[in-house]
Amino acid sequence: MKRFVIILLFLVTNLSAQIKFEDFFLDKTLRFDYYHTGDAKSQSIVFGELREEPYWGGPKKNLIDPFNFGNYKYEVYDKETGKLIFSKGYSTLFAEWLTTPEAKKISRAFHETVTFPFPKREVILKLYSRDRKNNFVLNYEIEIDPDNPFIKKDKTNSFSSSKFIDNGDPSQKVDIVIIPEGYTGNELDKFKKDVEKFVKALFGSSPYKENINNFNKISYSNNNTIFKVGESVTHDDFGNGKVIHIEDNKLIIIFKKYGEKKIIDKFIKKSNG
Repeated sequence: MKRFVIILLFLVTNLSAQIKFEDFFLDKTLRFDYYHTGDAKSQSIVFGELREEPYWGGPKKNLIDPFNFGNYKYEVYDKETGKLIFSKGYSTLFAEWLTTPEAKKISRAFHETVTFPFPKREVILKLYSRDRKNNFVLNYEIEIDPDNPFIKKDKTNSFSSSKFIDNGDPSQKVDIVIIPEGYTGNELDKFKKDVEKFVKALFGSSPYKENINNFNKISYSNNNTIFKVGESVTHDDFGNGKVIHIEDNKLIIIFKKYGEKKIIDKFIKKSNG
């Protein structure tokens, strides 16, 4: 059995080594946004948008994930050759929600994102989920042309950032990004102090303290919106509601009379109830 495992890992590593980053990708990111909808019995994927981002922060080697960890995975194929050129396993809040009693009663939609290096030519993106036997089954498939004029290139909201550890090239390190959700604009000093405490605690214990040189840690101060999840807000037309999710400067709000809406934060005011 030990010999079999060694041979299998060698074959997987050898397969990944055959994918040269520069043959298929540019040094930037293609982001695929979608909505994961469904309930405990069924689920589906609804396309959202494609967005080009200026940097690729992931690995440039071992582009094929050999482990298949997570409830879901996605694969990117070169359309011309049919060759698998990128894959990754992941888990989602949707999968966690499926374990709740609510998932047996109603359907919901969750905003999700997968990213991969920006392709030089047309690719096929495939999204998979696990079935009841824990096998991956195809959920969604889409052809993507990197020259598609509808791929958004506009600049998203900017964020100020502070680096607590900087050990070099992100493509060769583990990046940890801490997002201050729940902190308001006037609590950024508290947020930074909390991050410092977390960094000291994390890298003061094994196995992290022995591998600190393999990490980059960045904290982002969110000066994009003053709102937080769970906060009561009001809108001139829709009345009172509560923030249930934040996407950049867009708030998803459940209004008492009009249900769920997505609204840019500048049209929203804080409320007492």
